[in-house]
Amino acid sequence: MKKPKRTYSRKLIKDEFTALKVSRQRKWQLRRVKAGLCTKCSDPIVPGEELCIKHRILQALAHRQRWNSPHKYKGKWIKLAESANVRLKNGVSPWKDSALVGNIGALPLRLPWTAE
Repeated sequence: MKKPKRTYSRKLIKDEFTALKVSRQRKWQLRRVKAGLCTKCSDPIVPGEELCIKHRILQALAHRQRWNSPHKYKGKWIKLAESANVRLKNGVSPWKDSALVGNIGALPLRLPWTAE
C-alpha cells in the first residue's frame, strides 16, 4: 500500500527573496534588514548597516582584536565604544552576546554622526 503524500500546513513566504539562490538563513536575514531589524537580535538597525549599534560595535572590536590592529587610527565604531567605555571581555569569544563589558546602556539609540 502506498503512503499518502504529505501535506504541510506551513505556507510558503512569497516575496522578492523567495526566488533567490541563497540559503534560508540568508533569506531570513534579508527579510530582517528590510523590516529594519538587526540580523542577530530584534533591535533597530543602524542606517546603512545590517546590525544594531551593539552588534556593530562588537563586530568592530572583534575585528580589531582578531587582526591585532597596530595602527593608531580608529574608526567611528571604536571611538563610540571608547566613549561609552565598552570593551571585550578577556578570554571570551567576541561572537557571544555576553562578550561586551562596560557601560553598554550608555550607547546611544541614535548615532551622533547621523542627521535624523
